[in-house]
Amino acid sequence: MPEHVAIAHVVAGVLPIAVCLALAYAAKPGLRVPLRMPMFVSGLFGFVLMLWASSAGSALYRQLVAEGEADRAATAHAHGEHSAVLATALAALVAVESVIVWRTRRAKMRRARRRRPLDARIPGLGGLTRRIGARKARTPHADGTGEADGRPEPAAVAPAALRLSRTMRGSLVLTALATLGSLVYVMAEGLHAAWG
Repeated sequence: MPEHVAIAHVVAGVLPIAVCLALAYAAKPGLRVPLRMPMFVSGLFGFVLMLWASSAGSALYRQLVAEGEADRAATAHAHGEHSAVLATALAALVAVESVIVWRTRRAKMRRARRRRPLDARIPGLGGLTRRIGARKARTPHADGTGEADGRPEPAAVAPAALRLSRTMRGSLVLTALATLGSLVYVMAEGLHAAWG
């Protein structure tokens, strides 16, 4: 079995998983924390595999031309042109996922800087600030929030980075569906080339 065919089968297995993770991330806000990195890693892994399959396909094309099999070489070349559609859609999906991961990481770093305790900034105040913080956490506020200063609990407020705008959600869904459609198209063309 040629290298291109073996890698293409792996790509055909990885990309539907990457698309499903992206669609689940866009649809279910409760799943965004655990799905953020698997979504990005699977998309990036699929993109790397797609590039590898493309270079293996080019090598297969050159081999067929060298062996003088004009019909099979023409079919392989046409298949390589069709795979460019998939590479473009997958690159767009990985770009959208990169923006989402970057926004989340940046927001987490910003929150961490804001929440840095006083004892980290002024040495020697560690015990005092921990005792004051513990006392405030035990004192419920009059409105029942549980915080002495009236702010809601941090767990009740979703991080801003996990909220997707309609544009980001639409871009993620659109690129995921374009990737899936391109994969089906390339697979159909590959089957036609092999069996047609």
